[in-house]
Amino acid sequence: NIGAAGQYTVGAFGGLVFALLLHAPWWLCLIASTVFGAVWGAIPGIFKAYLNVNEVITAIMFNWIGLYGCNTIMYGRGTGDSIIPSKLFGWDMSETFGYKSCTIAIFLAIIIAILLYVVINKTTFGYELKACGCNKNAARYAGINEKRSIILSMIIAGALAGNDLREDD
Repeated sequence: NIGAAGQYTVGAFGGLVFALLLHAPWWLCLIASTVFGAVWGAIPGIFKAYLNVNEVITAIMFNWIGLYGCNTIMYGRGTGDSIIPSKLFGWDMSETFGYKSCTIAIFLAIIIAILLYVVINKTTFGYELKACGCNKNAARYAGINEKRSIILSMIIAGALAGNDLREDD
């Protein structure tokens, strides 16, 4: 996903809006960042599916649009406080693992990776995504809605990129 940088930026922006302006809990900020990244990823997917515009070029352009758009909106704002807490149910993971930036993100990432493995390799939906990724014309011939598959794959990629679970110092 060449557009991951822009989807990450817009996802982080969404999480910050919910955290700093709406004072939402961390889990709602995580959902917001996922949704913002998914929407940003869907735009190049829609261009590819309906206008046959090269998704690489579109995604690269949207990386910069997202970066400059978020910089313009957020310029001079924000405190830099962490959105994702380091404690999970009273367990301070930074003490256990010896790293200040250790959060519940590792557990969420493992769960998401397992879930995606199952969806991609064990479901009809995953088969359709893989078939469309290999050859959209053959997928269309097999009765797969290639436009839907392209858009959904970009939405999933955007959601994962917008929901980057790192916590930078």
